[in-house]
Amino acid sequence: MNSRDVYVYLDVVEERISINSLSLITKARELAKILGGGVGAIIVGRDVKKLVKDVEEYDIDVIHIIDHPKL
Repeated sequence: MNSRDVYVYLDVVEERISINSLSLITKARELAKILGGGVGAIIVGRDVKKLVKDVEEYDIDVIHIIDHPKL
């Protein structure tokens, strides 16, 4: 990943990635293509590791997960 990458914060609503966040991944991919970078995503919450499978089809280059019981 580099300074031309586009990151998307994936909002978790009722233990699922919000539809708006999924739409932003598509837009991030378009912007990253113009900039010559990649797409990254950030998921924050409790038990969010299981949500990675929900975004695998969106061709995200890197996903950062912050998973903690107090979140």
